[in-house]
Amino acid sequence: MDTIELFAVQPYMTLNDYVGEDAFYRKIEGFFVAADRMRSSSSLPALIAFPEDLASFLALAGRGRLIAKAKSLEEAFGLIAKKFWPDLLRAMAHSRTLSLREAFFALAAPEIWRIWHRTMSHLARRFAMTTVAGSALLPENRLGYDQGAFRAAGRAVYNLSVTYGPDGRFLSMTRKVNLVPGHEDALSLTPGPIAQAVSAVLMPETTSVKIATAICYDSFVTAHTSSEPAFQSLWPLLDAKGIKLAIVPSANPWPWNDPWPLDQTSPPRLRRQQWAEESLPSALIPRRSVLAALNPHLLASLLDLHFDGQSAIWAKRDGQVECLAAAPAALAVKESECVVHALWKA
Repeated sequence: MDTIELFAVQPYMTLNDYVGEDAFYRKIEGFFVAADRMRSSSSLPALIAFPEDLASFLALAGRGRLIAKAKSLEEAFGLIAKKFWPDLLRAMAHSRTLSLREAFFALAAPEIWRIWHRTMSHLARRFAMTTVAGSALLPENRLGYDQGAFRAAGRAVYNLSVTYGPDGRFLSMTRKVNLVPGHEDALSLTPGPIAQAVSAVLMPETTSVKIATAICYDSFVTAHTSSEPAFQSLWPLLDAKGIKLAIVPSANPWPWNDPWPLDQTSPPRLRRQQWAEESLPSALIPRRSVLAALNPHLLASLLDLHFDGQSAIWAKRDGQVECLAAAPAALAVKESECVVHALWKA
């Protein structure tokens, strides 16, 4: 039986954390340092996971002064577009798209990837931890994911997550399949193909622990609305692939303790109640293969965007699901920032 140190990072992110590579590296380094101090033994394998969309806002890197007066993300993108319109036109021509959003993602992608990859690969190796690096809105990289160079493989933009081994080497890439209605579907994102939805890898330094990532909405057992016929939960696929540990990076755009506006029950459930009933921990109960799940949440107040959530580590024993550890708070304030730690015997 393998014993693994698990860490779910719950960061509180501000625009200051995205002004450039140094700021982003220092922020992420702090979580690795905190996790390293919590480790029970350096001889045990360790996995650290970061939340969804952690790197998406690196699209604003180096543009802090330009967007300083913006009140919303839409306004910020508009200011950037006015400043860099010749580059955006070239990106539109190169990507063969009339979408300004797609052109912006294509233009920002090399810088996002360079900062994200260099930071996570280096820190994974420095602290010898398998690292699920959260996610970013990116096209696929034609050059692969084991280097800092980037060339878009096409105009499609995905919510994309990558995992690194404890030696800093790229292990796997996952694209989100189900896009959150009213949010991600408004960003010109492309759903990941269901046939390639589960990237199963054997966790380094273990003998039998297969891991895979299901990005946020992909971990729900049912669709948020009745108008999503293409929705498909990844849990059956995780079971079929023999996954033992599921990593669920999340970024929840609704207030955690308020009635959930998409709920069709009456009265509507609080968002945290709906999450518990339709994602973790209840989704673990009927699983045949998946025995544990790591759910890091993003906390952020970025322009008009607000993300709440309570990070937790769940494990299944004798048909029952127990919470091994959870963040003490869920609201998007600096005081809620933490690293959740648990020992798990696979």
